[in-house]
Amino acid sequence: MIAPEVLDSLDQLTMPVLLCDGSGQIAHVNPAFCAWMGIGARRWVQQPVDMLLAPGSLLSGWMARALQLGHAERTPALRLEVAPNTEREAIVTVSPWRGPSGGIAALFE
Repeated sequence: MIAPEVLDSLDQLTMPVLLCDGSGQIAHVNPAFCAWMGIGARRWVQQPVDMLLAPGSLLSGWMARALQLGHAERTPALRLEVAPNTEREAIVTVSPWRGPSGGIAALFE
């Protein structure tokens, strides 16, 4: 469980951010992410992070590497495409994050 004050802090950022649990399921997206992608928050929660990428690319691989190594990993430019007409290009930083309850997660920015 992610502390509400942590989610409130993420929601204040103007940079698009999403938080995944250790299995690669999206646990939270901030309003900047929703505005950038043009899709509301409810659409994202409990979806696999790999749904963001065009076929053939996997964010979960970058997430697994960051969690295994214990430090942030930065991707090359990736094409994000969730639905028709939502294509975006981004360089994603994936950071391991330990919540106060001890669960491991990854922060994507």
